[in-house]
Amino acid sequence: MKSKNLITLMLSLSVLFTAGCIVPTAPTSMVYAASETVTENGMSFTVRRKKKNELMLTAYSGNAKDLTVPEKVGGKTVTAIDNKVFSGVSGLENVTLPDTISYFGADVFRGSSVKSVNIPKSLKVIPSYTFDNCKELKAFEFHDGIAIIANTAFKNTDVTVPDTLKSRVTDSPLSSSESGCSFSTDEWDYDVDCLDGRIYLEFAKYNDAGGDMVFPDDLSYYDEISCTHTVFDHVSDIRKVVFPEKMSSITVRFANTDIEEAVLPQDMDMVDSMFENCSKLRSVTFSGNTTSLTIGAKAFKNCTSLKNISIPEKCKKLTIGSSAFENTGISELELNCPSDIGSGAFAKCSSLLTAELTDANISERAFMNCTSLTDMTFKGNIDLSELSVYGCDSLENVNFNDSRVTSCNAFRDCPMLYTVNSEKVFDSSSGDFVPTYRAFIVSHFGGSDNVGFINDYVSAQVKRVVRENTDEGMTDIEKVIALHDWVCDNTKYTEGSVADRVNHSDVSLFLNEYTVCEGYARACNLLYHEAGLESYYVNSSDHAWNIVNVGGNYFHVDATLDDLDGTSRKWFMKSDGELRKEGGSHAEWALSVPSPLHEFQGKMLPECEYRMGDINADGAINTADLVTLQKYLHGRSGITKANGVLVDICCDGKVDVLDMVRLRRIVIGELSYTRHYSKISINACINSK
Repeated sequence: MKSKNLITLMLSLSVLFTAGCIVPTAPTSMVYAASETVTENGMSFTVRRKKKNELMLTAYSGNAKDLTVPEKVGGKTVTAIDNKVFSGVSGLENVTLPDTISYFGADVFRGSSVKSVNIPKSLKVIPSYTFDNCKELKAFEFHDGIAIIANTAFKNTDVTVPDTLKSRVTDSPLSSSESGCSFSTDEWDYDVDCLDGRIYLEFAKYNDAGGDMVFPDDLSYYDEISCTHTVFDHVSDIRKVVFPEKMSSITVRFANTDIEEAVLPQDMDMVDSMFENCSKLRSVTFSGNTTSLTIGAKAFKNCTSLKNISIPEKCKKLTIGSSAFENTGISELELNCPSDIGSGAFAKCSSLLTAELTDANISERAFMNCTSLTDMTFKGNIDLSELSVYGCDSLENVNFNDSRVTSCNAFRDCPMLYTVNSEKVFDSSSGDFVPTYRAFIVSHFGGSDNVGFINDYVSAQVKRVVRENTDEGMTDIEKVIALHDWVCDNTKYTEGSVADRVNHSDVSLFLNEYTVCEGYARACNLLYHEAGLESYYVNSSDHAWNIVNVGGNYFHVDATLDDLDGTSRKWFMKSDGELRKEGGSHAEWALSVPSPLHEFQGKMLPECEYRMGDINADGAINTADLVTLQKYLHGRSGITKANGVLVDICCDGKVDVLDMVRLRRIVIGELSYTRHYSKISINACINSK
């Protein structure tokens, strides 16, 4: 029974709802249609295209004397008034608009009876004929944010544009608040684009000539200001340029001119080569309060009269492009904000004496050939790229006291650098680095060449090894054997990356447990020379070894491959012919000077003409050599001094029956001098020069 009554009640309610007895009706002042148009108090609003939360007032059919356009309708914001919405409307006297409106279409109030209208704070452009022929218009409020006023906007009215805004009146027609236009002053022609309530100003042409080029500074009512022309007329006659603080983009170049002074906005991105080769530029000032600054590549390259550069205190991020200040007259550099310093940014600054950098990423050769630079200070997080301080031959001290540094081979060809944090780091009495700095040197200078304290350490180690392993009574070949074997016994071929810079320096073999062929060959070259031998460093495209004068004859000595073969000496005392026959990495070679410590070697590549065992030096090993050695061992003939080393076939420093046995086996073919070996992967072993 209860169920039946419930069903009856539900059916009754359904009928009532259908009849409209219970459902409330919408207010007569607002109707939502499928076309997303809203009507309120005689005003029709439509959702703006691509702006689903914004409305445009598209029509007015009311008869109010005083009208207030709402800021929001149905939860959406009113931001625009369409063409001719109030045009020709009579009886309407006072209109109040919300500050959210940023767009006027064409002829919005033209020919209407309005007496007072406020201009919304968001509206920056008043189009042509907006209030044309509004005879009753008396009360009108302008605001300072208005950027452009069409010269016909108030035609046939008593409204006068304030003096403060008259410079913003344009002769160009403006069909709406999103039209482009052009206007001019005595000094400048401007192009303006209006889009989505934002105003973009472009400096199109400079009308003055010579003297100072001063951009207007009262441009706060524009959203973006740019100067994207590559060059202006008369730019070569400019002596001073002052850009507005708000300018966001500048591509005009003053390169190769006689400009002397520049005031630049801090928040702009400077175009590459902006002032390149301006040898008379002596002053650069950055204006504004933004926190970032970007200086383009070659921006001030060859500005030799530019003595200093001052970075604004509020700058929190500085980017300096490659070669930005190359060959300028800067004498002191202090960068106290985080910075990215491009390749060659301060290269060839021959007047630069000191540099202090904080939280900096420093690219390769950023401070190359700064020949007067004596002191550098690094603070905070410092990342020094390879060769970032290169060829600074007056640099005496680097300070790392307050820094966390990442580097390897950052310093090269700095022969006067002897102190770190103003303290000597090499102890000449021990021949080693001061204990408190040793780990730091290994970590950050392990790949450095021609640095003062590195050179001292290498020289001390070379002298120690030669002193401990040779003596004056040794023959040339005994010295070569002793030093060759010491190298093979005291290092290993790297198990890591062969391209790692620590493997390609003079100090490599003496400071680390591992190295590559370049490290072997450099160490051997220095050791052989210290022992009084004529020695050379040679390399092919992917390998390095030595040529040594032993007893008046030149031979190839490859300690790297001998070490990989277990100190075998299979690549010891070889002729040119033997190496070429092997081919591969030994197919060809050239003389090289890997660092200034090797400048002792001769300038001409010597010829390794004879093989060991070619006793009569006729270019072949045969029975004639065997007979000559046999007679020599029996005391029946002598061997010339020039060919004496060729007899020591066993390379043990003496001539005896063992050499005879070995030579006999070579002659009868039981021992081949040709060795086929599995080529190791040594590509990239030689550092690119």
